Amino acid sequence: MFNFFKKPIPVYYVIIAVVFSAAATIIAFKYSSSLSGAVMANKSEEAAPTAGSCNFSTPRLEGFDFIKPLLFVEPNCESEKLGGVKTAISSYLDQLKANGTLSAASVYLKDLGDHEWTGYYPDEKHNPGSLLKVPEMIALLKMEEEHPGFLQRKVPFSSSAPVQKQQTMFLSKTIEKGKVYSIMELMRYMIGSSDNDATLLLNQQLDPAIFARAFTDLGLPAPDWTATDYPVSSRQYSLFLRALYNASYLNIAHSELAAELMGTCDFKEGFSKGLPEKTKLAHKYGMARYNQEHELSESGIIYINKKAYILTVMARGKDMNQLPAVLQQTCQLVYNKVAAMG
Repeated sequence: MFNFFKKPIPVYYVIIAVVFSAAATIIAFKYSSSLSGAVMANKSEEAAPTAGSCNFSTPRLEGFDFIKPLLFVEPNCESEKLGGVKTAISSYLDQLKANGTLSAASVYLKDLGDHEWTGYYPDEKHNPGSLLKVPEMIALLKMEEEHPGFLQRKVPFSSSAPVQKQQTMFLSKTIEKGKVYSIMELMRYMIGSSDNDATLLLNQQLDPAIFARAFTDLGLPAPDWTATDYPVSSRQYSLFLRALYNASYLNIAHSELAAELMGTCDFKEGFSKGLPEKTKLAHKYGMARYNQEHELSESGIIYINKKAYILTVMARGKDMNQLPAVLQQTCQLVYNKVAAMG
């Protein structure tokens, strides 16, 4: 059964019960939540090469009669400007691999101002665990755009409902049995506290076709409902944050709301610990298992010198207690290097 939202990865049976035959629905975009069209899988257009330049891809949504909405622009080669950051990241993570702290890691860093990027094994796949609550949030907000008032729908947490007892590490607060919550309130628990009980209730309200589209519209494979997780690289996962920052998938108001919810994430052992106090950060973390090893990942939009950067770090090792420091130190290294660049 499909169970990739839980930490460690549980049997995720609720979402499979939802009807799979939902029809393609109307999508709202940046400039008008009422703009409609049957959205299909996007295609990437590559610019013609020019002397001394790096080609770039421009993924767009298809299915409209007159337009092809642009999602983002991506150079196909790594940034020379960020070369020093890449060297520092590589040196640090290579050392952790050599001493046995890590068995694998994937890092993607994106300057959202000038499109430059760099990474450390950015295409290596990892199990993201609760990082996948972000595309669930995106799908729920898309449902609100298509059915205004959806976020105010009330959902009871029955006293007889099962509780996710295995979720203990890093969990700060959870919903209470016998209470009734709105979809909006449940999303705050799911993103802010990574509460799996809130997530399971939201899964009962989620349209799986819209959830799948949150992946395929960005050029990612549709989730396999029979799989135990959804292996993804740091570069691939960062597409969700880019779509939010650019307001190119949800409308502007809901893109801002999604980033605001990620700004309430109360996981303090990773990026937050590696940044100066009061640094603006919108982020989410996830825990998972890979064979006999642990995975801990974090992805966020970090604001440095009035510029925004996406940083996604995925770390795998035998001891979960050592992995938060990897996220912290990598983020601190990135911040110091980027801040020094001005």
